[in-house]
Amino acid sequence: MEVLIRFKLSRFIKFLKENLSFFKVWLGYSQNTIGGRLTIIARTVLFYQITNSASAVAIFSIFSMLPIILLSPIAGWFSDFTSRKKS
Repeated sequence: MEVLIRFKLSRFIKFLKENLSFFKVWLGYSQNTIGGRLTIIARTVLFYQITNSASAVAIFSIFSMLPIILLSPIAGWFSDFTSRKKS
């Protein structure tokens, strides 16, 4: 059976008004995410303008993502392995 969750903007706005500290964290995270994506786009365009080579941009993009691809599984394992209980 499918469960449908309705998203109501008014409920979300009310929640943000009631939880100001969460709103600040959410706003900061949103700005950080948008800035990070724009930086990736600008860096790719700049690298293409410098090299004028699509293959160089592809190689640059692969090497840019390589640390994330290699370290994410290790970080996930480590976060699952460590205990969250405070002693």
